[in-house]
Amino acid sequence: MRQVLVDMARACGRDKRGAGLAVTRSGADEVPTGERDLDVMALEQSLLRLEQIEPRLAQVVELHFFGGLSFSEMARVLGVVERTLFRDWRTARALIHADLGSSP
Repeated sequence: MRQVLVDMARACGRDKRGAGLAVTRSGADEVPTGERDLDVMALEQSLLRLEQIEPRLAQVVELHFFGGLSFSEMARVLGVVERTLFRDWRTARALIHADLGSSP
């Protein structure tokens, strides 16, 4: 799912730069947006930097955010207790938030 979102964001970026293609979208293809727009490319870059520093934190973000796994499901997949995952999730969110806040 992560790669799908990143590929869609890249395609959107190409459209903004005038790729020369006419893009039409049906209502079924549109991704609903919340109150805040998510910059998928900035999140991807931040997640790549996090992978260099703390690979397990990046894996927790990927499984929860992109994979939609619950904490109990992630605990089984990663072989750790849920409390550790809650701590990892909070730490990863804080690091990504700080990284996105410092990005130009």
